[in-house]
Amino acid sequence: MMEDGPPRPDGMHNLMVGVGNSYIQHARIVCPMTPPCAGHDAFDWDLFWEQGGEDGPMAKGAERMAARISRLISERGTSRVADFGCGAGRTLLLLARDHPEVRFFGLDSSATAVRACKEGAKRLGLGNVRFSRDSLPAPRTQDRFDLVLCIATLHYVKDIRGALRALWSMVDASGSLVFNYPNWHARRSYRKWVREMDDPALARRFALVLAGENLLTMRDVRTVLGVTPGNLWVMMGERPTRANVCLVADKPRHQR
Repeated sequence: MMEDGPPRPDGMHNLMVGVGNSYIQHARIVCPMTPPCAGHDAFDWDLFWEQGGEDGPMAKGAERMAARISRLISERGTSRVADFGCGAGRTLLLLARDHPEVRFFGLDSSATAVRACKEGAKRLGLGNVRFSRDSLPAPRTQDRFDLVLCIATLHYVKDIRGALRALWSMVDASGSLVFNYPNWHARRSYRKWVREMDDPALARRFALVLAGENLLTMRDVRTVLGVTPGNLWVMMGERPTRANVCLVADKPRHQR
């Protein structure tokens, strides 16, 4: 999923699975939707990955995010990384390729996405990455990791505070959580794009954000985590944006 701003509201996607020149590109098709509901599954992610998934710009965004996370891994001596909401796994596969000494774990609610991830890892000969199904706000996994990623995923979870607490519990002492979240600025941007595109499917996909049901503030984040996170964009020497706040929260050694 694209991290440099809310995903493009074009309702049409190309699927780009793989790394570098090794990819599969499917025909452009209309993004599938299910009727809106109050929880995480308002959008049919299995159908999304079967019929399209990430388009070119989104795939490029995943590559840029992989470069940022690769820098964090190198600087912090990370050994175990989890990506919650990994989608087709483009970011994680790139990281696994570039850091063979690190163990990577991809988690996603979509069986189709997880299957695509496993196929991609096998095709690329990567033995340091594993994928499985799991979902927020109540994940099944009891594992802990040095680094937990959750990019463009909390936007689809109604109990966003519960999801953030669950993600934080997955971070080992002295580890880090990297995540972005919807706020009021993001809601304003999404509403503008939905009006401009006149796309009912897009409106259903981002129903929670558009309705303001799962928005956070920095104060909310500090309350849930008990720490003040840093801004990933600033850490990477990039210009921060209010509509797509991406944070790095470091867990104190004493906090469990």
